[in-house]
Amino acid sequence: MRHGLERHGFSIVAEAEDVTEAFEAARRYRPQVCLLDVDMPGGGGIAAADWINAELPATRIAILSAQPRPDQLRDAILAGADGYLPRSTAPDRLTAALNSLVNGEVVLPPALTGELVREFRASAQRLVAAPATSTADLAGFRIDVQPLPQRSRLLYVPRFYRHYRRRRRSGMSPAFAWMSARVRMGDYE
Repeated sequence: MRHGLERHGFSIVAEAEDVTEAFEAARRYRPQVCLLDVDMPGGGGIAAADWINAELPATRIAILSAQPRPDQLRDAILAGADGYLPRSTAPDRLTAALNSLVNGEVVLPPALTGELVREFRASAQRLVAAPATSTADLAGFRIDVQPLPQRSRLLYVPRFYRHYRRRRRSGMSPAFAWMSARVRMGDYE
């Protein structure tokens, strides 16, 4: 893989055997792109992506997987990866994908992108099936809650993701960053 990338103009600044080495190499060299394997020793490429993204938010991250799965894709995106590709990706395609990452694009396998779209649609249908209004009684105050139309909720996904990543970069744990981003999204409703 190294020779294929170098042959296509990439300069490889470091190779790492495990998550800790990958993180240390990224801190030391501050690369434009980190290419990680989802199954790397020491916790996996998703954990490495999470660490690298928190420390170096400008570094673009791509994760390779032997058998790409939707659950790994979601975890990779939440960890800060901008690309998720099959390990069997041809060298020319891998080079094009990494160049796209450098240019600010996101690179995902089409089959899994379709899976994400189906998942968004299914969650939208579940929310639409919810009652039109609900009432809560909080400390003696009656509050009527009306959900936003589903289309507008889907438009908030990129904003939610930005809030989540910003909180992770500031050092928050994934659980607290998730909760904090959800609270922040409440300001837009």
